[in-house]
Amino acid sequence: MIRSLFTICLFSIAAKGKALSTYVCSNEHTAFDTLRVSKTQVLSTVEVTARAQTSRYDGRKMIITPAALRAAKGGSMAEGLKFVPGVEIGSQGELKLNGLSTLEVYVDGHPLRMNPQERLAYLQTLAVDEVEGIELLLEPSAEFPDAKAPLLNIRRKRGEAQGVKGYSQVGTSHQHLWAEQASTRVNFAHRGQQAYVYYNVSDHRNLETTTLLGRTDSLLVDNRLTHLLGAGCRLTFSPQHSLQWQTIGTWTREHTLLGAQHHNDLMHRNGNAALYYEWKRLRNVLRLNAEGALAHSGLERFAGQVSSYNPTDSRFYLLSFYFRHNPSERWGAAFNGSYQHLHSELSEQRQNWALTLQERQLKLSAYVHWSGPNWYAEVGNMSFATWRTLRLPGVSGDHTRRDWQQLPYVYAHCDLTPQYRVEFSYRNTFQLPNLRDLTPYATQASASALRTGNPELRTAYEHRWRLSVSYLRAAQLELTYQDTRDALVDAIVPQPTSYAFRRLNLESSRYVRALLALPLPLVNNRRMAWTASTYFAQQWQWDKGAVLDEKLDEQQHSWYLRHRHTLSWKKAWYFIWATLTIARCATDCSVCSLKGGGKSVRVTTLGIGELQ
Repeated sequence: MIRSLFTICLFSIAAKGKALSTYVCSNEHTAFDTLRVSKTQVLSTVEVTARAQTSRYDGRKMIITPAALRAAKGGSMAEGLKFVPGVEIGSQGELKLNGLSTLEVYVDGHPLRMNPQERLAYLQTLAVDEVEGIELLLEPSAEFPDAKAPLLNIRRKRGEAQGVKGYSQVGTSHQHLWAEQASTRVNFAHRGQQAYVYYNVSDHRNLETTTLLGRTDSLLVDNRLTHLLGAGCRLTFSPQHSLQWQTIGTWTREHTLLGAQHHNDLMHRNGNAALYYEWKRLRNVLRLNAEGALAHSGLERFAGQVSSYNPTDSRFYLLSFYFRHNPSERWGAAFNGSYQHLHSELSEQRQNWALTLQERQLKLSAYVHWSGPNWYAEVGNMSFATWRTLRLPGVSGDHTRRDWQQLPYVYAHCDLTPQYRVEFSYRNTFQLPNLRDLTPYATQASASALRTGNPELRTAYEHRWRLSVSYLRAAQLELTYQDTRDALVDAIVPQPTSYAFRRLNLESSRYVRALLALPLPLVNNRRMAWTASTYFAQQWQWDKGAVLDEKLDEQQHSWYLRHRHTLSWKKAWYFIWATLTIARCATDCSVCSLKGGGKSVRVTTLGIGELQ
């Protein structure tokens, strides 16, 4: 199976200031050891011209400086991230690194607990001029204990100019269908105290077509209207103490067409608030966090003249701490812990049933790190415990599951030269099934497909080894091996007129991946920047386990190639940027067949990447 994608984007205008005037003194009859009065000049302005550094290393972090985002100056971070090497934004707001790895987004060290569409709306309200720098971590450190994937940490400026500043943006895009958005943000700063409020409204449409088992399904998001409203403040009491508060509310209405006879109407409301306290003194750092969220959604499904309505209510809160002590510049230690509680209730009003999920998590971590002139190493361990209780209607007793695991972690890098860096990491992470995965009742996923959950699902644990070599903080050669125990996959069971997805655990899913990333700056001057980037990956995957009482032992091979050109051109007070992306992906076993005992079952497993 081979798929291709051609994407062209062209827009954006931003202000550009005037060049400063200069005065150059001639060298005529000038003695270097004597300053003559006749040759002395008072200059009103002086312009120093030099190429700004676009990235640098700070320990294990790669810092993307504002100079790398200069082409998007005057725009939002949604445009600025397009100029970060290897980062791409999909049509639904998902962020990927090198076209493969999903990126998590943090702001000032705190995670954005949003879905991809809400996260994109937030980035559209944040101006590039407000950003001090972006930290890119291929393997999250002890500072980000909840992160399971590569992450971007956006650092906002703290010493903003006094007074009120505003930022507004209106935009439109087209990928199969049109989408519009508008956002505004107001910042206020006074004597070290900062406050902000922002609002975003977006109307998106999307078309997806899937061909499986000889059937073609089209899913059309005819209208997804989202309102995002947020506010927050940062209070700096002294150089050692600071307090930050923020609240975010979203409201979404979505109409989805699954076929001629099927459509869904979704209404979703969500509100969350967070309080962050930070204390710094000498070589010690202490952070205390408290977060809470409430959500309500109502999904109404229509199949011809028959309809069903499923409301869902959720409550979530989290308490966490982080403490770091660095006795010297050579070594230090960090400790963190968190406790979170989730309560969700899904019901069906017409059939009068409800199921309840309660999930609690406890994490305790300890890390030690050492560093030298050209090397850095970090070793740690996380103790992870979870308690899950699922209460089903009409079933006596609850489905309960308890897990407790030790998740060790190792990271090291060495700078062989100022240009070359070698990195090694070993990491253990986990993936929990969500409420939809655990719901045992069939729901309409598309015109031809049903989806059924599994209340007996177990937590999946991933063990990953990674070795990479990077050149000039851009070109990268990476080799990854991952072994997932109890991997969460979908089994596809053919039916006479349709097919059904059923969520289950595989015994193991392993893969080896080789990745080559080659960003090449073709032109780079004050007026024009042109970069060509090529990403190539090969993956070999082995899946083993039991699927619906049948044994599965399959192997697949996939490859992925993406070539991207990014061009920006400045002139007077405006700039123009454009991107062209060409991608191809192929696999010899994207859907693996399994036959035996008169049954025909197919299993979809992890692919090498998704093309957007």
